[in-house]
Amino acid sequence: PHGGASTGLPLMWALLLFPAASLVQGCPADCQCNQPQTVFCIARSSPAIPQGLPPDTAHLYMFESGLHTLSEDSFAGLPALRLLDLSQNLLSSLPRNVFQPLPGLHNLDLSSNQLQEVTNESFHGLRQLERLYLDRNQLQTIHPAAFDSLGSLLE
Repeated sequence: PHGGASTGLPLMWALLLFPAASLVQGCPADCQCNQPQTVFCIARSSPAIPQGLPPDTAHLYMFESGLHTLSEDSFAGLPALRLLDLSQNLLSSLPRNVFQPLPGLHNLDLSSNQLQEVTNESFHGLRQLERLYLDRNQLQTIHPAAFDSLGSLLE
């Protein structure tokens, strides 16, 4: 009679003791997810944002990653993102509404890329953005209304 109860006990202990395994489980192969809600995908050689990032990611570091392009769905499924570092890549343009899935983003680093223009839709949806870094790009055109929706911007 006790056999049924004891076989479930080790499984219960495993579930209680190892919930942190889920943090690493959803980590892309060429990234590191050692810290809770923080993902490092640096010094990669990939032209795109990796798939399969943990949905609770709050800090995403992708500098020196060889990024060439972003798509409208690059950041879909990352609603908790607060910091996004895309510096030192090869980005030459920003698709319309690319950051719209990130309403809680506070810090965005796009420095040291090859961006040539900022449109009025480049930062659409980033109402809580406080810090935006665009230095060391090749900016030629900045739309007059490019920063109008960024009411929380500090620097």
